[in-house]
Amino acid sequence: MGFNAVLEALLMEDTTGIQVNYESLEGWTGLMKAAEKNYPDTIRLLVGSYRADVDKVSKHGMTALMVAVDFGNGLAVEALLQMGASPDLNVRGTTARMKAVSYNNRQVIGFMLTVKPNPGMDKRMEHAMAKVQLAKRRAEEARIIQGIV
Repeated sequence: MGFNAVLEALLMEDTTGIQVNYESLEGWTGLMKAAEKNYPDTIRLLVGSYRADVDKVSKHGMTALMVAVDFGNGLAVEALLQMGASPDLNVRGTTARMKAVSYNNRQVIGFMLTVKPNPGMDKRMEHAMAKVQLAKRRAEEARIIQGIV
């Protein structure tokens, strides 16, 4: 039996959505664990079928998207963004988008670029994201030039 099948068996009786958002003693929800382990199918199952709160903030000030960014798990980042996670949710002065830029993980930053920044985002973050987009364009231009030469 696969991981998702076990998860479905555990949650099939939960019609209220309470268990799926339960935070363990270590301060993580099942969605956060799926983000840590880079399980995009489990993320989609938990959010899509069991109504896991995609932007739940743990007692340690983390969201599942922040966990995925911290671990550099691009597939989890992509799945969470597709399921509606907010990259600009400010938790204790930081956001998942800010973390992605500070870690300089290109795959994760690439997924973050697919989501338009929140209009209320501060100017420092707007400047950082503009620099990332410029670097991405320059890298693509360099690849094109190398292909010509």
